Amino acid sequence: RGKLEVLFKGLSGDKITICGDRVIKKSRNAPDLLKMSCNMQKSALVKGHGRYKIPEIYTTTEYEDGVFSFEMEFVPGMNLYIHDITVLDRETIVESLIQERGQVSLHFKSLVSTVLRKLPENELKKKFIEEEKDIPNTYLRGRCHGDLGLGNMIKFFGQIYLIDFTRPIVNSVLLDIACLKQSIIASPSVEKLKLLEEVEDVFSLYKKQISIINKLRAISFYRDENCEEHKAELRSWS
Repeated sequence: RGKLEVLFKGLSGDKITICGDRVIKKSRNAPDLLKMSCNMQKSALVKGHGRYKIPEIYTTTEYEDGVFSFEMEFVPGMNLYIHDITVLDRETIVESLIQERGQVSLHFKSLVSTVLRKLPENELKKKFIEEEKDIPNTYLRGRCHGDLGLGNMIKFFGQIYLIDFTRPIVNSVLLDIACLKQSIIASPSVEKLKLLEEVEDVFSLYKKQISIINKLRAISFYRDENCEEHKAELRSWS
């Protein structure tokens, strides 16, 4: 029996081929970013990542023309940006964030300065420099997913799978919370807003840091205030 192949482009620009019922092949012409994503996923497979399931990685390939690709388990579920969440989903997400909270660090100010220097010059960066005069010292340092939006959580047979690990702008669970918050605001429901309330309550000591990290993300993505793709970043600024 032949396998059905479907080819399309992901939001990150990767070429994605779904071949058969369990394998997805991804490749892209910016190989370092995809390779990092693959390595982060491999690490999560070995070390675990909260209470989430992680799709298996089967093969990796580096081509002579510089393209990198890998084949991974295809999870035929629906992402939680589209699919509403349950009480059990809320528990999984909150407990996973707690498990991945990392260590307290006293170097947040210097970290923000370092990240800011690397970010592109735009209106949001100017706004940040003008507004953010009181940056706290403490934050939670540790590994994270890098883009923990609801769209990267796939629900399949009661389990939540994480996909599309991303190079983090800051190595902190607070980045994942910032991503999650923006995702919930963009696709709200009663259960999702309850999830956001629970997360913000658990990490209430780091509300300011989460806001700052969210603004750093917005600066990194922002290109044109009239571009539809970036209007969400403007809405999330506050």
